[in-house]
Amino acid sequence: MEKSLPFFSIGPDVTVENVLKSVKDECERMGRESKVNDASVEIIKPCSFVIPGLIDTHVHAPQFAFHGSATGIPLMDWLKFHTFPSESRLKDVNIARKLYRKLVKRMLRNGTTCALYFATIHLEASKILSDITEELGQRAFIGKISMDQNSIPEYVESTERSLLDTEEFIRYVLNKKIELVKPVVTPRFIPTCSLDLMKGLGKLANQYNVHIQSHISESDDQVSFVQFLHPNRSDTEIFDECGLLTNKTVMAHGTHLDEEDVKTLVSRGTSISSCPLSNFFFANRIFPLEENQRKGLKIGLGTDIAGGYSISSLSSIRNLVIASKALSIQKKDSSLEIDYQTGFWHATMGGAISLGIEDEVGSFAVGKRFDALLIDCSVEEENFAHGVDSFDGDSASILFEKFINCGDERNIQKVWVDGKEIL
Repeated sequence: MEKSLPFFSIGPDVTVENVLKSVKDECERMGRESKVNDASVEIIKPCSFVIPGLIDTHVHAPQFAFHGSATGIPLMDWLKFHTFPSESRLKDVNIARKLYRKLVKRMLRNGTTCALYFATIHLEASKILSDITEELGQRAFIGKISMDQNSIPEYVESTERSLLDTEEFIRYVLNKKIELVKPVVTPRFIPTCSLDLMKGLGKLANQYNVHIQSHISESDDQVSFVQFLHPNRSDTEIFDECGLLTNKTVMAHGTHLDEEDVKTLVSRGTSISSCPLSNFFFANRIFPLEENQRKGLKIGLGTDIAGGYSISSLSSIRNLVIASKALSIQKKDSSLEIDYQTGFWHATMGGAISLGIEDEVGSFAVGKRFDALLIDCSVEEENFAHGVDSFDGDSASILFEKFINCGDERNIQKVWVDGKEIL
């Protein structure tokens, strides 16, 4: 074994115990301490490496049914004619069970070890999503959507029903008493939620000390709708009034936030899930990630299925890099550019910080839970089994860059969540 190979030691509590550069020295130490016989040792072959699991901070689970389609119309029309009718079908628990199982398996296959999910307004279907993530071993934050106005007739709930079902869902998930699955208070967004509903949800989040998620200042038509409903008030002001901006809140998009909005979010400890691909389709603006991070805003990455058509966080990283380049050209400011390494950070540590679990996952720091992916970039001659081509002399850093830019789920050989190999 080469001394240059890295060594990960995972303790009996499935936390990272050691991160060393010398396999030889560590194996000798383990042999002296008679630990090798009690441990599973995996030698990683050339052109392979291990990275932290990917964290997706914005996923609409029911929209998996039509992801990859309906990408060419404005947001509010997209919701009315595609999203709401599709989501309403999950009243049927059999449809929900089949769809969610396929989704979670696909997410794990693409290396998403942790996800922040929107479900639907349906209590039982939302419970099913929590059951499936628990069964398949994904780390998940899940919210039953709340919406009591401005929807289609078959997909809306009363204020009272929404609050009662939200509380029941919170209790259902908390009663699992497991660390991997957490409930999230989830007002869809301001146009579909009355002030009474949002204030009630804010009280529930405070009562149970749980996470909150929604959409904020997302697109031209959404911002205009909010101005029609609440003249001269911003999304940020309304959410804040309702007690929905906390250090456990993740708001998606934020492309239309102004400087005062950002200051408020930073002061509340609220995070943004930047969704670069769906922002291209619906927001009509590029989220200035680098600029807002300098102001202290916590930022993760989201695929935003199905507003974004790709379920892979690798796509989010790539589109983030492209978006930042476009913004830097537009503003003639090269400091706004983001490289693939920074993009990867936002898809791992950035997501963990946004969710408040940076002491648990997001990197291989000693003491963290082992959420990880084994990546294989090797390819046999004339057998192009994946998108990464490796050559003699490729360093680990070159292989990593190639994987981020050209890789896909075929390069992901193993997936661990909380120390358990689940793929």
